[in-house]
Amino acid sequence: MKVGLFYTCLVNIFDPDLAYKAKKILEFFDYEVVIPESQTCCAQPNFNSGDFDNSQELSKSFINDFYGIDYIVVPSGSCAGMILKNYPELITNFPDEIKEKYKSLKKNIFEFSDFIYKKIGSEQFSQFSLEKELTYHDSCSGLRQLKIKNQPREILKKIKGVKINEMSEPEECCGFGGSFSLKFGGISSEIVEKKCSDIIKTNVKNVCLGDLGCALNIKGKLEWMKEDIEVSHLIDILHESMFKKENVI
Repeated sequence: MKVGLFYTCLVNIFDPDLAYKAKKILEFFDYEVVIPESQTCCAQPNFNSGDFDNSQELSKSFINDFYGIDYIVVPSGSCAGMILKNYPELITNFPDEIKEKYKSLKKNIFEFSDFIYKKIGSEQFSQFSLEKELTYHDSCSGLRQLKIKNQPREILKKIKGVKINEMSEPEECCGFGGSFSLKFGGISSEIVEKKCSDIIKTNVKNVCLGDLGCALNIKGKLEWMKEDIEVSHLIDILHESMFKKENVI
């Protein structure tokens, strides 16, 4: 089966190694990973700013880039939410050919943890081990648009040695919100400081999440607060547990 990896703008710019790790994880479970070179933004920044003309062009590009691939996996709840929840509005006046392509794609588009949970199975990760105590932050779009809540936790719990110590408010926003953090920097800063204080109270040395935007925001505030807490995408944790020398099969 072929999996198309939509690696997102933030991954491409700030952490391209995350795409490599995602590819390695999927290939381990015998998927052929396809990364269309022509892929570009999902259109979320344009859409949220009211730039619907360019949003439509970007959505059309995504549909054409990934059409014909068995599954499309997205390592970001916000980008996956954009594609699954907002594209229907954007393509209303598109030719029937594009609408039909999107219809065939939509049922096979997954946020990364949701794909792992539904198509690979959390039990598969019981063969791996990693001594790590962490807390998990629920990213807003993944949680509220896609109902991503139990999936990453169930996967992490299967890895021998991983312990999850929950925050008091894991579902509270980190304050990123894309351009929100630029337009309303003061409010964003207060929100992320509250989030980081909640993380600190768990007494863990790692916070795990599923959106790189949240990761960058939380990491920046923790560094400003001079806290020695690692911020990891779920993909980072899975890759580390799978490809430690003693775990490679």
